[in-house]
Amino acid sequence: MKNNKSKKIAQYSAIALAAATVLPMACKKEATEADDPNIVHRDLNKTIFIASSTNVVDTIDIDLDGIFDVGFAIYSSATSIVSIVAGLHNSTGIYCDTATAGGSTKFVNGANAGFTAESIYSSSKWKNIGAIDIQNSTKTGGLSGQGDKYISFAHRTGLKLFNGWLKLNLSTDRKTLVLKDLAYSVLPATPIKTGAK
Repeated sequence: MKNNKSKKIAQYSAIALAAATVLPMACKKEATEADDPNIVHRDLNKTIFIASSTNVVDTIDIDLDGIFDVGFAIYSSATSIVSIVAGLHNSTGIYCDTATAGGSTKFVNGANAGFTAESIYSSSKWKNIGAIDIQNSTKTGGLSGQGDKYISFAHRTGLKLFNGWLKLNLSTDRKTLVLKDLAYSVLPATPIKTGAK
């Protein structure tokens, strides 16, 4: 009987030792990629909501210098609803697609994480204004109901251009635009992947 107890104690000790060895490894925090020290990232958590036939406008100061750099608007009437983004003061360019939303206005290039926009110096896709979404009697399209999407921007400070991204989400009914976060490189004319921090 004593021999049986000794065997059981030895077995339980072996199990406890194995658990003590394995559990800390199983609970170990996953390694994540370090933040890039050349990228400034900040949360926005800003919601633009339109309740009825009206217009709602809001602005973002990208680099917190006290000057609004980008404007967002939702325009609604009885027959249409349009969401746009615009670079303000000729200081910010928005990377757009080749598809036309109306007139000379192009749709923004709504990207997933990991996209890198072409250089502002070699592409005609950079515009001062871009349509996020449109629904009217002649055209329907854009980013509504697609979940989180990134738009690329190039922001001018003095004579230097800084590339960045802004993550947004436009509801399926096109009435709620959530500006989630943004990031930009502190290195002039340096491409940045959407979602990079």
